[in-house]
This record gives sequence, C-alpha cells and structure tokens, in this order.
Amino acid sequence: MPKDTDQDPTAKSRADQLRSAVEGAFSATAQGAAQGAAPVQKRAQDLADELVSVAARVRETLGSAAGGGDLATELAALRAQVDALEARVAELEHRNTT
Repeated sequence: MPKDTDQDPTAKSRADQLRSAVEGAFSATAQGAAQGAAPVQKRAQDLADELVSVAARVRETLGSAAGGGDLATELAALRAQVDALEARVAELEHRNTT
C-alpha cells in the first residue's frame, strides 16, 4: 500500500531533501550564470569602447585628409568635378560618333 506523506515522517523528510537539492541546483546554476555573464559583459564593453575609439580615429583621419575642411563640402566639390568631367567625356564621345 502507498505511503501517506502526511503521516510518514521519512516520506516528508525525503520530499524536503529532494526539494532542497533541486533548489540548491537551481541557485548554483543561477549563480554560475551570473558569474559567467560578467566576463562576457566586460568583453562586450571593451569591444564597444574600442569601436568608439576607432570611429574617432577615422573621423580625425578623414578630417585631416580633407585639409581640415568640412568633409561634406569637400565631397560636394568632388562630385561637381566628376559631373563636369562626365559631361565633357559625353560631349567628346558624341563628336567622335558623328
């Protein structure tokens, strides 16, 4: 006949032991995950800091390459020159075909 856990002290004790073991396993897993996440979080922060540093160096390099001027202005001027050259080449090609 099955044991009645309300009346059998050893059954209650086993249930408590099992519950305690499960709770201990979960808390150990959660604590391990928290400790394991710390190095990952630190590495992610290090990578983000490095990315910001590289972006600043790229901006600085582009700024100095443009003669210290505004990069957008420099790009617009270059685009205008390319458009003018494109029109001249098209005109020369048109002359050679006629």
